Amino acid sequence: MAERLYPHLNTPIYIGRFNYGHDAKHFSEEFVQRYGAVHGVYLPFLSDQYKTPWKRGNDFFEHTRAEYLGTQFFNYIAQFMKQGNPNFDAEETPWQAWVPDNQYELISDGDRNRGYVKAGVNQFSYDDLFVQYEAEKSVSKEHKSIIASRVLNGRWFGREWDAHYGNPPDPVLR
Repeated sequence: MAERLYPHLNTPIYIGRFNYGHDAKHFSEEFVQRYGAVHGVYLPFLSDQYKTPWKRGNDFFEHTRAEYLGTQFFNYIAQFMKQGNPNFDAEETPWQAWVPDNQYELISDGDRNRGYVKAGVNQFSYDDLFVQYEAEKSVSKEHKSIIASRVLNGRWFGREWDAHYGNPPDPVLR
């Protein structure tokens, strides 16, 4: 999306990724399998909702690492809303603007002991996505075909997806 927007905007683009919850070494295997770094996992961190766990009996939000991520994320977003730049005086990691030559992103994550925010460079590639999707063993080939053709088809992010899986292109996104 940033690649498509960049030529048309006269303002910086800031990309962020929440990985919090994706690694079974730091969370229970059951939790990672059931939830992982779910879509929208960052939403509770925009307020103090991270203090109210989704599921009793796990420490996903009931830990100082979640409090750290919540405070940091809230501060970045609040500063961005006030000044148009997410960086603030007490941050440990500056959030650099995304540009085509340096696709910076801010990565929020945590391990068993702490939450952390780090700078990274977007390494996303559709080729890697296709390899990972096709190698996934927890979903049958039949279900993957349904997902590819009926669930993820025609999405704003999916031009490359649709081309790869032979879905008709969305007429609005051509």
